[in-house]
Amino acid sequence: MELPLPPLDLRRFTWSKNSRTLVASESDFGPLREGKWWLGRLHDDSVDVGIAIKSHKTNQIKRFFLYKNDEERMVFHPIEKMSVVLEVILLND
Repeated sequence: MELPLPPLDLRRFTWSKNSRTLVASESDFGPLREGKWWLGRLHDDSVDVGIAIKSHKTNQIKRFFLYKNDEERMVFHPIEKMSVVLEVILLND
């Protein structure tokens, strides 16, 4: 079963048209002392984690799974293939 995730606001991201990437800093979503409240399990029968992003224009929520995590950034890919967004990058700051 799909688990609910608190959606991030699309307006907080910078759009890179050439790479088809959304980029933001983790601190854009609140103080880091509050933890990564926006990162959560995607399904009740797996350990995969991800994020959700809500469009202010369409009200649609899209979900992304954690593809890569290192000291500098977290990289997410869309769960469902999208024609526009290839990946989402959250920079560690």
